[in-house]
Amino acid sequence: MKTQFDLEQQITQCWNLTDDLDTLIESIYDGDKEPTLEEICNALIGMKQLCEMRFHKLFKTFEKHIKEIHESQVCDNSEVLRQEKQVTISSY
Repeated sequence: MKTQFDLEQQITQCWNLTDDLDTLIESIYDGDKEPTLEEICNALIGMKQLCEMRFHKLFKTFEKHIKEIHESQVCDNSEVLRQEKQVTISSY
């Protein structure tokens, strides 16, 4: 079961991209060895693929969480309906 906490954690993990980009930028400008264009492109391609995986995982968690909320509400509503059917008016 995916919880709201799981969803929030995965959203936060998606922000890791900015840290990864900072590391790449630092490597380009302040690194001991200037990376080649090929190394920079490979790093960007890898970061793109990792982001796609993170966002796919996040969306799956979001879908599961929404489905569980919906199912919970349906169960709650059916319980309310079931209780309403059991109510009888005995004073008439």
